[in-house]
Amino acid sequence: NGNLSSANASSIPISSLPVDQQDVLPGPDSLNTNSTAGTRAVDNLNSTVPVTTNQANTHPAAKSAVPFQRKLATNDPDEEVQFSLWLGTWNVNSLRSKWTEIVPFIEQNDVTVLTETKIDKSVSDATISVEGFIVSRLDRNCHGGGIASYFKSSLRPIELTAKQDEYSRLGLEVNINSINTITWGRSIIVAVYRPPSASKEWFVSFNSLIMDLLPLGRLFIIGDLNANLIKADNYPGNELMTSLALAQCMV
Repeated sequence: NGNLSSANASSIPISSLPVDQQDVLPGPDSLNTNSTAGTRAVDNLNSTVPVTTNQANTHPAAKSAVPFQRKLATNDPDEEVQFSLWLGTWNVNSLRSKWTEIVPFIEQNDVTVLTETKIDKSVSDATISVEGFIVSRLDRNCHGGGIASYFKSSLRPIELTAKQDEYSRLGLEVNINSINTITWGRSIIVAVYRPPSASKEWFVSFNSLIMDLLPLGRLFIIGDLNANLIKADNYPGNELMTSLALAQCMV
């Protein structure tokens, strides 16, 4: 579906959800696609939730958003109510330099993960706040890396700092939050950035994180993993495919 190049970082939204015949996605004709302003694309995979990536987009500033939808029955057997959760991700390659473009992208989603934010503690939450949203961040420094996750305030995210700190010490850049909704139940949003230079041990730690989080709720793994899934037989694509299978993802 998409090309993630280790040379040119591209964003990839990934979700792990148990197969549920009530979980459905609309066909692409119902979505707006604009290659200049970013991509909104989903696949309809027999009522299961797919992994969606940018289609042939390897530009460092690539961004995408995907809706996860569930139809729930009502008291009327002929009526259903559809709920949507919009998830977006963007490798911004410096949050401050693109702030005027970033704000409207955040505002169109329920959850947005920004990678390579390139900020540190000298940048306060207030200076990167968006009205109606809560920001959770993991900074590296002003020269590289970093993650910022934005949640609609109504989702009331809880940052899992202990788990986040544990795996940060193992070399993972992850920002982990729990949200709870009537429609989706408890969900764990795992925002992740894997640098192109990461060692193979990165996936060992990542798989351990997945195993630790699976009992806590539905996993949404969102971010930039710098892996080419078109060449999934080669490293690091093959390692990412193993991780996605472990997390019960579908590609």
